[in-house]
Amino acid sequence: MATPLPGREGVGRPEAGRSLDINPPPAPPFQGGEFGVSALRLAGLAGVAFGWRPGEFWAATPAELRALVTALAGGDVAPPDGATVRRLREAFPDG
Repeated sequence: MATPLPGREGVGRPEAGRSLDINPPPAPPFQGGEFGVSALRLAGLAGVAFGWRPGEFWAATPAELRALVTALAGGDVAPPDGATVRRLREAFPDG
């Protein structure tokens, strides 16, 4: 039988006379640091907002993600100028 890769011991078919462990040990705690936590959060949000699966998120560039977020937010919209604010205040005097 081939030697398993490190960390893969006990994975696959059991050796003759050995039963398959149906209760594997729990996964180790996530150790991605601040970047990892932020990346996981962003991956989840991209899945909800854009319907992306994990592979699509990890294959996307930051520029692609920014373009989608900008489009979802209504694009790069300039703030209203002074004349527009004055007209809005006149039209809606209650503030």
